[in-house]
Amino acid sequence: MRYITLITLISLLFVGCASDTYKLDPQYDPLKEIRQGTIETVGLKDTGARTIGTTMWVKDLDKWLEDREPGSTRFHAIVTHEQTHARRQQEQGLSIWIGRYLTDADFAWKEEQIGWYRQIVILIGNGYVISPEGIALTLSNYRVATGSIVSYGDALRWVYDVMGGRWKPEGE
Repeated sequence: MRYITLITLISLLFVGCASDTYKLDPQYDPLKEIRQGTIETVGLKDTGARTIGTTMWVKDLDKWLEDREPGSTRFHAIVTHEQTHARRQQEQGLSIWIGRYLTDADFAWKEEQIGWYRQIVILIGNGYVISPEGIALTLSNYRVATGSIVSYGDALRWVYDVMGGRWKPEGE
């Protein structure tokens, strides 16, 4: 029951806040759209994204799309990362997934590993030079109710493992 209350609270942060919507191609199902909203209250930085159900949320849609032009590799990599979260939310149940993500650092880290793995593979596969240190710093700044989901050192080792082909999501 507390997860349902949590979802309701989070949803209220978004309802009525979206002023712009970008409809996504069906290849990103179950994600349907990217919406703009005032969501810094859940820890979203200006350039970040969060996915709840079929909607990916960003703080400033025009700026986000300008920096990640639809059809570009960066756009595809990030939306695929968020699509991973949307699929897993759908499989596990939205309220259960979000409740665990917000309160369980190990769960959140495992979920981010799967999303970031897909993002990194797409970027590298399309000739992008990624910054392992930048990704590790980003990941080490992710927080849940109990604190950070991963240390910088562990995140950095993980990124190098992905780049070296030593880490893949279970079943891939």
